[in-house]
This record gives sequence, C-alpha cells and structure tokens, in this order.
Amino acid sequence: MRIVGSTLIALGVAACGGGGPDGEIVGGPGVAPATLSAALQVTFPPGGSATDGAATMVCGRVTGGSADAVYVNGHLATTVDGFATWVCKVPLIPGPNDVTIEAIESDGGRSVEVGPVVHRQDLVVRAPIDIAGHAGGIVMLDRVSKTIVAHDLDAAVAEVVSGQGVGRGVGFVEPLFMAVTSDQKDAFVFDASECRVIRVDMATGDRTLVSDRTFAGLDIYSSDAILADESATFILVGSAIIRVDSWTGGRDVFAMGSVANVTGTAFDAVESRLLVVDSGLNKLSAIRVPSGRVEIISGPDANVPIATSRGLALTPRRTALVFGAQPNTIVEIDLGNGARRTWTIPLGAIRNPGSLAYVDGRLFVTELARGLIHRVDLAAGTVETLHGRVGHGVELGELGVAIGISDGQALILDSVNATVVGVDLDTGARGVVSKHPAPLTRADSAPVFDIMDGAHEAIVLDRGSGLLVRLDLESGEATTVASEPVYWGSAIRIDEVHNRGVVLDSLASTGAIVTIDLDTGVSEVVADAKPGFRVFEFGDTGGLALHPDGETAYLARPDAVVEKIDLETGERIQVLVTGTPLAVPTDAVYDPAGEQILVLDKERREVVAIDPETGISQTISGGGHGAGPALRAPESFVLDVARNVLHMIDDNRVLAIELTTGARVVTTQ
Repeated sequence: MRIVGSTLIALGVAACGGGGPDGEIVGGPGVAPATLSAALQVTFPPGGSATDGAATMVCGRVTGGSADAVYVNGHLATTVDGFATWVCKVPLIPGPNDVTIEAIESDGGRSVEVGPVVHRQDLVVRAPIDIAGHAGGIVMLDRVSKTIVAHDLDAAVAEVVSGQGVGRGVGFVEPLFMAVTSDQKDAFVFDASECRVIRVDMATGDRTLVSDRTFAGLDIYSSDAILADESATFILVGSAIIRVDSWTGGRDVFAMGSVANVTGTAFDAVESRLLVVDSGLNKLSAIRVPSGRVEIISGPDANVPIATSRGLALTPRRTALVFGAQPNTIVEIDLGNGARRTWTIPLGAIRNPGSLAYVDGRLFVTELARGLIHRVDLAAGTVETLHGRVGHGVELGELGVAIGISDGQALILDSVNATVVGVDLDTGARGVVSKHPAPLTRADSAPVFDIMDGAHEAIVLDRGSGLLVRLDLESGEATTVASEPVYWGSAIRIDEVHNRGVVLDSLASTGAIVTIDLDTGVSEVVADAKPGFRVFEFGDTGGLALHPDGETAYLARPDAVVEKIDLETGERIQVLVTGTPLAVPTDAVYDPAGEQILVLDKERREVVAIDPETGISQTISGGGHGAGPALRAPESFVLDVARNVLHMIDDNRVLAIELTTGARVVTTQ
C-alpha cells in the first residue's frame, strides 16, 4: 500500500505545526490518519531550516517495518540497505516549497512532516550597506556578495537585481555605496576599484560605466557616500562634494568645506537640495542644487546628538530620520525648523546599523553585523526582522563558539544577551533555556561548554576565570566547580563514564590536557608539552575529541597529525594524516557510527573525516563537497548522533550538515 505524508515547506520565520507526539504526523492534507506497522522518519533537513541552493537533500529512515520504495516529490530515493535508510535530492523553487514523502510498503507504515525548509536567495546578503525603496519593496547593496538585492515585502522573497550573473556590462569589484533615483529606474554605485561610478538599470540589471579616473576632470581617490538625482550623481570625498554628470562622466567640485564626518545623505526632490548628516559637528545641512549654497537645518548646538552610524531617511511629513547617539534611539529632524525628537527602540535589537529607508509609511533598517533587514514601528517602539532571519522565537544576539545537543535542542551561548538559547531541531523555534552562569568573567575568548545528556547539565569553561561551572538546563541554576583554574582552556569534553571534564589547555609554554573531577574539583595533568614533542601541539589551534568510553582523547593538530591519548596512562600515539590536509583545526568530535574523527578546519572552511587508526582523511562538507549555503566563518560544531547530523556555528548562524551527503541548511540566523 502507499502511505502519503505531506507538508507545506514554509518560510523560516513560521512554525511548521501539525506534528504529533515524538515528531510523527497523522497524515498530510486529505490523508486519513494511518495506524500501520512501519514508521517513516525524516532525519534531514531539520525543522525551520533554509537554504540558498536550488535543491536540498532529504534523508531519513524506515523503522519498525520494511519499505519497497520511498519517493520524495515523486523522485525515487536511493538506498544501500533496502530503505532502512534513504536519501533523495529534491529541486526547490524560490520561496515556499511543498514536499510530499511517500513510502510503498509491504506491511504498512506511518509518515512524518519534513520542514519547514525554504529556498531563500536572500541568504546571499551579508553586508547590506545602502537601502532604498523599489517596486513595492526595498533594494539594498551587499558589499560582500557584490550584488544589488531586491526584497519583496509581501512575498518575503529576495532576488538579485544586478551582479552574480544577473545583468550585463561592467562588473562590481569593490562596491561601497549605492544611490537610487527618485523614479527608481536607475541606481548609481560608487566602486572603489578605479573610483568608478556605475549606472545600474533596475529593470534589467545591466551595468554601464559612467565615470572613472580615465575621464576628464578631477581625480576621485575615495568616497564617504554617493547620492543621485536624475541628471547627476554627487560623491562626497572628505569635506568636498564632487558632481559627476551621469551621462557624460564629467566631474567638477560642487561644494567645499561643507561637512566633516558624513554619516548620511539623501536628495530632497521637493526643494532640489542635497541633505547631508555630519555627525562630527552634530548637524544636518542642506546644499542647494544647482547653486551649491549651504544651509544648516539643525545643529550643531542641538541637545539631541546624532550617532556616527550611517543612515538618513526622508519621510512624507517633511522630516529626516537618523540614528541617535544612544544605541537604542532614532532621531527625527524637522526639515523646516530643525527641531529634533527622539524615538526609542528595544536595546540591542539593532547592532551595527548600515542604513535607513522610509518606504510606504514604514521604516526599514539594515544591520551589518548579521546581514538583517528590520522593520521599525517608531510609535510602538518595536522592531521586526524581515530579511535574513531563519527560525522563530527569541531573537539572537551574538553567537559564541559553544554549541551542544540536549533533548532535541541545539544549545548555544548567546554572549550579547547573556543567555543559553535552545533551538528546537524539529520546528526551528528558539527559546531561552537559562541565563549565563553568573557572573561569567569578561575575557578575550567566549566561554566553551559541553552537555551531560543524562543529567541535563551543561559544563561551562569560563575562560576568564579558568573555572568550570555546572549549569542546570532545567532550572538555570549555576554552581562553580572548585578546582585549580585552567586559564587557557580552549576546549572541554565531558566524560560521563568517569564524571570528569577533559580540558585542552592551549597555553603554548605549559599546554596540557587536564582532567577535572566534576564532584571534587581535583585536577590532573594527563599529557603536557614534555621534551620530544613540539610545543605548539597544545597550542591555540587544535580540535579535541573524546571516545564515548571516556578513556581515549584525540587531538587534531595543525601539523597534519592526529594524536591518540590514553587518559589513564598518558600514553600518546601520533598518526600522520594523509589525504585532505589540515590547516587550522579548531574543533573535533568522535563519530561512533563511522568510528572516525570529524574535524572542523576553520581556514579551509571544511569538515574533514579522519580514520584515527590509519590517518586516512577526506572532506565530507565544504570545499565543493555538499550542497547548500557555503561555509563562511565556521567556529564550532556538535554531533547529533540520533540524526547523523552536525550542527555548526558559522558566521553568527547555525548550520545543519548531513554527514552522508555533506548537504547544508541554515537552521537559525
């Protein structure tokens, strides 16, 4: 018989819903609940995930029975064990996708939901610096991907307007600033390469060179901003404003000595003037076109200071919006009398802001740190994240390098909000599990931790104090383990068999592997940088893995060596790594199913599997292996044994990586 399970693959900001106990679903749309012998379980992708690829891998297993075939969206899954486990590559269209999983079984079965997962092209946006209204939505310049990206506010889908193969003509090399004309037909981009001004047709994405150093007129060596009307572009170079004819490319000085520290620009088409925010002198100035006459609208003696953050947005009520000097404020300036009013938003909701845009009665703010787009309701004092966010629930601050697994959740230390955040791996929902163990000492490096699954505890290594802290994941209560401090601990693994922490002390001169009894606090140096071994083998880089029996540790070193360390005797055996080389290994975990060491190479941005007995290695994800979002700045990972999936912190987001195929999706961002 054929058992059908169906789910709507929805945006990452929406909950999946519809699940039964233990993650099973009682049938899809139009399908009666099935009470059958076999269960169809999906192990990848996790709920709430997103990808920027045009396809994703769907993986799972059949338990409690047998299946003759498994189909995903009509595609026959592949198997090596008679569909006990299976995998299928599924094409995706931009936006939400429907995925139907079907099992043809001889003796029945049950089906489960997959998702939500979505093909989101907006994942390419990493550093949105300038933002403007466009075609009922917003458009932004992304310096990192070197693209102009449009975001549809109704469909919540982004697409590349120009760059990365979209549009023809001169390419972006170092795009710094963008200005969009008031009719939204053209954008002008200042590209630092040869100080070029590039016109972009917003309908086709085609790019035309307007001006560079080969054109007659003034040399332009740098720029603080660019703004445009329909006939000319204006480039601010220090305190000078240079006018570039957008058709001929000719250049001339339009105004000198007008500004000191430009942090925002706009063109006021109503009065034909350039508006310039000068945070250095706490003022908003207007420069008349074509006369070049300078007028001060507000400041510099105004009692509400302006921030040094970029951004200036004009509203229909003839006011300008800029960032306030206080991190949680936006200042509104009356363009007629210069009066200022302060609006307050939640503290920490927007960090490192990039630009402002006021579109159709709504204020939008870009955030450089996390590549996000926020919609701000000034009257209500609320901030809603529209773009770049994956998952739902509590907002994340800045992710540390610590991640663990407990009770179906990925647990992350949020170093900004001082919380431990749990990400539900079935739905993508986020919630605060506990406050940080208090007080955590400020240090150059974020704390690291490991999870004791049986006791529902996290053991946190506070790298400021060098002490271990036991954190109860249910009550949030924290207690310090009385022991000798390990000030340079760079990794910790919990040996639940012997109730001890295994710590890698990365101090180059006295580096060692130390065990600490979690009850008594008694510490013991198991292996150190003794004669005959190179000092850096316990240096600042290296991945520490622990065998489940608690008796053997493995150290992946940056000199293409994996060291096998007996934690009882201190005996050390070195195995030369052959195959994929190791450059900067920063994390490692033992994979009991594959009897291998999985190593995160931060420099090569790869996950490498190493046989600890032979040293034979191969890349399983990254470096061209595995589909999905590219690894950008991987920090740390944890193995989800039940799902055969790695969960990785990468550039302030969390990725899930399927070990068989190397496929990657974003589970929270």
